[in-house]
Amino acid sequence: MDDITRQVLPTTMEEFWNLTSAARSTTKHLLDKDVQSLGHVSIERLRSILVQYRWFTSYFTGDIAILIYKLPPSSLRSLFAGFLNEELGMGDPAQTHPAMYDRFLIGLGVRPEELESNIHPTNLSLLVNFRAKLLEGNYMYGVGLRGMGAECLCQVYLEAVHHHLLKNPEIIERKKHLDWTFWDIHASEADQMHGDMTREYITRLASAETIPSLAAGYIEAEKMFMEFWSNAYHGEAAKRSAVDGPSLMDGWRYDPAR
Repeated sequence: MDDITRQVLPTTMEEFWNLTSAARSTTKHLLDKDVQSLGHVSIERLRSILVQYRWFTSYFTGDIAILIYKLPPSSLRSLFAGFLNEELGMGDPAQTHPAMYDRFLIGLGVRPEELESNIHPTNLSLLVNFRAKLLEGNYMYGVGLRGMGAECLCQVYLEAVHHHLLKNPEIIERKKHLDWTFWDIHASEADQMHGDMTREYITRLASAETIPSLAAGYIEAEKMFMEFWSNAYHGEAAKRSAVDGPSLMDGWRYDPAR
């Protein structure tokens, strides 16, 4: 955060959207060498890379609930509440988005008992520290961190991941037997609409006083998101017991990614 506070942060929404435009480009991610590698790596590498993201999507549900709690009454708060209901399966635990993603991973050959143990230690620390920052920061910082920083960043990145996955011979061979429900949602026009609505409602809520906090949260989110994926591509998974993170009050930290 200290590095961010030394930056000249946007003071208008036009400046803010200019700041975020590059990261919101699917084309940029399609050209990323790591993302492109998903089109040809072995099935073992696919499993080790993609299993990391289940932790991101699982922490997201808890974080968006915290953000809803912190937001003032607004169209953005109601929008995020609707997103959370969808993420949690609208009353059906089997249809939560983490559960959908787990079914895809199991179809790839990830054993169920491995789902909650194979995690890069730095990635878990990133997620835990993110939650601490979300709790400590003001609500507009949280919108940048977990609203823009997850809902909008993830959507364009997952589109690129999905595009290259479909080119992988291992995926082509298994395509008919994989559960694509998660990808049908998150690499589709429906998720693009989520991103568009999020940006519209953020614009409604933002003010000259809150835009710098919004930008600071987003910059932090973009940095973390790319570090998370870099660890997924280049790091080794480790057992969760090896992870150090801030000691949060009971109820705010939830490790098992279900």
